[in-house]
Amino acid sequence: MFLALFLLQINAIFIMRHNYYLIIALSFVLWSCGDSKTSQEGSLITNDTLGKETKVGKEELVANKSAIALWKSGLRDHPHKGDSKWVSGVVFGEMLEIIGDTTYTEGGKEKTFLNLKLSDGKTGWDNAYLYAIDAEQGVVTSTLQLYDRPDILAMASKSLDLGELVAVYNDGQDGWRQISGYQKSKKGWVNVSDGLSTRPLDLKLAVLLKKIEESKDNASKMALVNQILNDTDNDTSVFYDVIEQKYAPKTTTEVDSVLLEMDADDSGLTE
Repeated sequence: MFLALFLLQINAIFIMRHNYYLIIALSFVLWSCGDSKTSQEGSLITNDTLGKETKVGKEELVANKSAIALWKSGLRDHPHKGDSKWVSGVVFGEMLEIIGDTTYTEGGKEKTFLNLKLSDGKTGWDNAYLYAIDAEQGVVTSTLQLYDRPDILAMASKSLDLGELVAVYNDGQDGWRQISGYQKSKKGWVNVSDGLSTRPLDLKLAVLLKKIEESKDNASKMALVNQILNDTDNDTSVFYDVIEQKYAPKTTTEVDSVLLEMDADDSGLTE
């Protein structure tokens, strides 16, 4: 009887010890599997709709950011031009919203395409190189010097003229902002206090000023000038003053004053 009880006790101890080691072994296996899964997800590469290798995760870096078109371009229904359909044209300076992106290797070169959304809700794809990412629309309000770096001594050989549209990058420092002009022909740093605006009103009047300058129909030109000058909401813009000085119709008093000055010059009364 005593022997039977002793053997039963030994068996129970063995079972408990065996289960203890079994639990430790199972825990180690589960931990290893979990670690392996985490490592795979961190470097996960999936295939996009084109069957190309796509880097996952970059979409989080650019989604919901703005993009300014630096070229006259167009959106297509997916990245490859060869088998994609035209969605909409895009004009230089237009602002779009980035809703995604994809990067793949083609012909030995890595290319990034942006999934973009227009202000009318249309979406499509275009080459990322054609856009300024995380930027806003800007316009030059006076002759603006370009710099290679945000340093007054790093003056570049190029400058920007009144009315030029630019993309203004959101990453700046100490009163300096990076800008890019049409087709990246003028790119660098500018001191924002020298003549740069991102006000919608200045952008609107700059575009209208260009339209006035390019118009060959004098009647249409003057109708647009009067429309701009008669709207008092426009008079806080520097371009309002430019349009007024350059294109405003002369009043009768001003015309008489000019004629008197001309007569005085002809009669030799002025020095």
